[in-house]
Amino acid sequence: FTTYATLRSAEREGKASRLDQIIDWLGREFDGVIVFDEAHAMANAAGDTSERGERGPSQQGRAGLRLQHALPDARVLYVSATGATSVQNLAYAQRLGLWGGADFPFATRSEFVAAMEAGGIAAMEVLARDLKALGLYAARSLSYEGIEVEIVEHALSPEQVRIYDAYAEAFQVIHANLGEALEAANVTGPSGTLNRQAKAAAQAKLGGAFYRNGVVPWIIQDRWRDLVAAFKSGDPEKVAFATSILSHYVADLHVPLHTTENHDGEETGQRGVHSRWETGLVGRFVQEETLTASAATADPGILDRPWAWLAASYALVPKLLADDRAADRTSPEGPHGKQRGAAYWAIFWAEQGPVVTGQLEAAARHLGDAELSAWVAAGRPAAPGAR
Repeated sequence: FTTYATLRSAEREGKASRLDQIIDWLGREFDGVIVFDEAHAMANAAGDTSERGERGPSQQGRAGLRLQHALPDARVLYVSATGATSVQNLAYAQRLGLWGGADFPFATRSEFVAAMEAGGIAAMEVLARDLKALGLYAARSLSYEGIEVEIVEHALSPEQVRIYDAYAEAFQVIHANLGEALEAANVTGPSGTLNRQAKAAAQAKLGGAFYRNGVVPWIIQDRWRDLVAAFKSGDPEKVAFATSILSHYVADLHVPLHTTENHDGEETGQRGVHSRWETGLVGRFVQEETLTASAATADPGILDRPWAWLAASYALVPKLLADDRAADRTSPEGPHGKQRGAAYWAIFWAEQGPVVTGQLEAAARHLGDAELSAWVAAGRPAAPGAR
């Protein structure tokens, strides 16, 4: 047994590649069975061409073909629930005997691909029928006998529709600006796409980068609008729920390690620092009565404030990590990593205590400002039951 990833591994430090090791172990005269389970993993064995341009063959697919070529007497079984998503992806299945010379239906794989593409679905169905008749292809299908299908519609609430529309509008703006950027860079033009690969790469990276780089400031804006709507409704349960959601995201933005890719010290060898700061210090040292509360202020520009909160939190990251490293010098190594005792926590708190309490107080103050501003924006409604 070997994985495809191991099969494609190359020669290293004078040691033969895993493929060569397998071939040497089996011997060139091997006539046993080689089973390629999940054979579609070798789909790109010969490369292909799409609207994004040409794509070279994968190392995995090439390794599978090399193994078959090196052991010509071996019996080969391909097993897959999705053998090929396109006819080009059948390149790995050379032992089906579909191409290979004068004794085969097609002289070359490219001729086979061209014929199947020209014949469409009908040609593929004939191919499957003939392969089954020759005993080269066995397939099972799920039976739908006795199965009943009922379409159930879930009607979106007005609030769900509003949220969806808001995100859809945002992405329309993003994609419109992306279109302008692609045109300015000569990736697209009046005649259409000039560089399909560049366009596809930009579009693929857009969504991932958008969420990978963080969306909390925008989420806070949306949840603040939810709170305004809840105040306008006069429903105390809606107000309480909207406040709880808003408070979560406002608090998140005041945790310094929520603002960096190195959010748990993984890039600096400090794994666990997130919990040590956010839970360890707070649980050991913070007392509610020692925190200072501030009166809330209605802020007309509250929707612009999350970026300032974000920047302030991010500025605290370097010292936080440095203080953790300094405190960790007192921690001996144990069988399961650092053994952090009272000395570590005392040193870490001495440096980070003011930061922890400061961020807790800032989060509470900013949440209060956001709540009061939402109430003002809603028209200062009277509390339910108030006179």
